[in-house]
Formats: sequence, C-alpha cells, structure tokens
Amino acid sequence: MSSRNKPNTNSAQQDAVLIDKFLDNQKQELIIEEERVRVRNKELDNDKFLASKSIEAQLKDRSEQRTQITQLFKHGFVFSGVILFMLLIFGGYVIANDKEALLSEIIGLFIEFLKYVVGAAIGYLYAKANKEPPKDNKSE
Repeated sequence: MSSRNKPNTNSAQQDAVLIDKFLDNQKQELIIEEERVRVRNKELDNDKFLASKSIEAQLKDRSEQRTQITQLFKHGFVFSGVILFMLLIFGGYVIANDKEALLSEIIGLFIEFLKYVVGAAIGYLYAKANKEPPKDNKSE
C-alpha cells in the first residue's frame, strides 16, 4: 500500500507545481494585458489631443482664409469702382470733345474683355467643380 501512496503523493505534488506554474503564467499574462491596455489608452489620449489641436489649427486657417477672401472682394470692388469712375470721366471728356466714335470703340473693347474674363471664370469654375478627387493608392 505504501508503494501505491507514493505515486499518488508524487503525482499530487506535480499537479500542485503545475497548477502553481499555470497560475503564475496567468498572472504574467494579466500583467502584460494590463500594460497593453494602459499603453493603448495613452495612445488614444495622445491621438485625441493631436486631433483636437489639428481641428483648432484648421479652424484658425479657415477663419484667416475667409478674412482674406473678404478683403480681396472689398479691394476688388474698390478697384472696379475706381476703374468705372475713370471710364466715366474719360467718357465725359470724349463726349465733350465730340469723339463719340472713340468712346464706342473703347466701350466695345471693354465689353469684349469682360466676355473673355467671364467666360474664363465660368470655364475655370466648371472644371474645378467637375474635377475628380485623386484616387487613393492604399486601397488597391
């Protein structure tokens, strides 16, 4: 009987050692998983911070662009007004000196110029609106 008890005791001791090793392995895996989760949370926090900074920068840039476009339109209207005023003064001078033919030629040239400018602007805007976005090579 004692010979039978020895293997059982030895087997029980081996089982206890295996269980302890298994529990140690599980403990190490949990520690490693906890570290992975901590690192992932830190990465997510950093991503959130960088995304918020990027959005703030984009908002600032767009605000500055709107301001510049508004100023450009204001300057364009002022410039157009000055040109129109100069043309009116020139037209008055030409009419006062009985040179209506010259005035009609200048107005005709001005109208032709405007047609080309408007046509070019419409063509540019049409091409820009119908432009296809670049294809992403990463998805292929």
